[in-house]
Amino acid sequence: MPVPGALLAVTGMFAVLGVVADVYPASQTFVVVTAYGLDLAGVLNLWPAGLGGQVEQAAAAGTGGLQGTSTASGFGTTQAPGTSTAAGRG
Repeated sequence: MPVPGALLAVTGMFAVLGVVADVYPASQTFVVVTAYGLDLAGVLNLWPAGLGGQVEQAAAAGTGGLQGTSTASGFGTTQAPGTSTAAGRG
């Protein structure tokens, strides 16, 4: 359960979007799409660790590199820590 008032800003945002849609009918499509986007963002962050957390975990698990070595931009040959390349950059 969120603490009281934690959802007050989002509730205010939806109220403002509703008023804007009523006052400016030409902006109704934009306002509705924005409201659905806010709803979708809220749902994705509602699940444990959010979908963004799952994507980060998958990206971290899929590196495939050896621990303690580094690669240039995630591909190429591995280089032991503390060594330098032929060009002198470590």
